[in-house]
Amino acid sequence: MPHGDAGAQRAWLKRRIVDGVPALSAFLVWELEELTGRHAPLNALLARWTAMPSRSQRLREWVKLALHPNRAPLPVSLRRALALARRSTPRALLYAAGALAYVDLARDGSRAPTDVRPLLPLADRAAPRTPAAARAAVTALWRWCVRNN
Repeated sequence: MPHGDAGAQRAWLKRRIVDGVPALSAFLVWELEELTGRHAPLNALLARWTAMPSRSQRLREWVKLALHPNRAPLPVSLRRALALARRSTPRALLYAAGALAYVDLARDGSRAPTDVRPLLPLADRAAPRTPAAARAAVTALWRWCVRNN
């Protein structure tokens, strides 16, 4: 870490994180290709991977989330959660959203950021509107339903 104020240190750390995006993305693509048995872009591989959990695993994880003893950090939509339960588990969806949000850190501005809202069970009023808000929402939901569960 360079010497200096907190802002300079944060900027230095962010540059290091962004510099790692291509390598981590390539590794993630390779890993998902191994898991899914397909060659495709990251978005397609994540969609395929999130669809892999069995129905019983999906049901178990969503029920566990519904019975979570702590309140959600952001307003959750029951309707969105039910729709997402047909697609995957909360854990897989959050990992996919987190991966997409991380890859967006290195985008050059020539394309719009990936919209991770369809992967999150949030109420419309709590849906993130910016890439930074999306990363914060993914982190908050991950802490709530993955790390502390």
